[in-house]
Amino acid sequence: MAHVTPPKLPTILVLGTGFVGSYLGVHLSSRPDLCVTHLVARKAFSDDIRLHGSLCARSQSSPLIRIPASDLHLHDSVAEFTRAVGSCDFVFVTVKRQAALRAYAELTAAGLIKKGVTVVPLMNGVRAGDEATDALPGCTVVEAMWPFNVIQDEDHVFVQASAGKVHLSDSSEGIRLAEIVSATGIDTITAHDISAVLYGKLLINLHNANSALMGLKLQEELASPIARAAWAGCLTEALRQLPNFLFMPIAHRFFSVDPRATSSMYEDLKRNRTTEIDYLQGEIVRLSNASGTSAPLCERILALVRQAEAKKEGLPNLTDEILDALELL
Repeated sequence: MAHVTPPKLPTILVLGTGFVGSYLGVHLSSRPDLCVTHLVARKAFSDDIRLHGSLCARSQSSPLIRIPASDLHLHDSVAEFTRAVGSCDFVFVTVKRQAALRAYAELTAAGLIKKGVTVVPLMNGVRAGDEATDALPGCTVVEAMWPFNVIQDEDHVFVQASAGKVHLSDSSEGIRLAEIVSATGIDTITAHDISAVLYGKLLINLHNANSALMGLKLQEELASPIARAAWAGCLTEALRQLPNFLFMPIAHRFFSVDPRATSSMYEDLKRNRTTEIDYLQGEIVRLSNASGTSAPLCERILALVRQAEAKKEGLPNLTDEILDALELL
């Protein structure tokens, strides 16, 4: 009988090991029969994994996944990955949006951007795909929407804290990747109109700044009349800029929320990091300026977040300021 060579498994690089990148990296690494997964992480992160002995994640519907440190392919930089491995088929870029161009420059400098490589920007905002396409000529870009929150619990486990399906654009590469990611336990589908999905996510994410400025976890935010009013006001201003927008039915992500769940911006301000406010309320302000209208509540929230970023004093607890901002409507 003739020997049949098994098909080559795709090599997947996850660039960025924050909450989402780590959660994704664990799931991909759990299926070495489907793909070969490599993670580019800060040295401190890799050292922490080796100290604890493993990298772990848990979804809302599945048991704990634990990947021993010895089974992980960890790299301190894109350049080090290239020297060790050479190339890859897919790259998930899971850094913060403001760090995306730097990540793309690293990929380009390492020689990874070429025909046959697919890059997936997994980050907030509606124009991340366009940004990646402009920065990475010569490769394929698959736009993506990550729907649910991920937290890290006291046992260093990355935990799915709300619900939703990952959406990828329905190109041939997106369809292939959706099959792989779904098989790892992360429910993933493709969408013909990924732009509509991304704008739907943008509208949902307009609540992030309120939770961060008021120092509220997601369930606390949903229970707060002030926070709900502020979110409703931001939605009203946003929908004025998107009159023909078909609101995507992804708000169900809030129907199953872990009490520990926080928004990404809450975590950023808590840790004195730069937020993605420019790609959330800032996007609505940009659209309103372009159309000659105004979005005073979004402008005020944008300013409050920037002030909190500059002070670097953690969560600012600006409930009174949010209440005052509602008078702008």
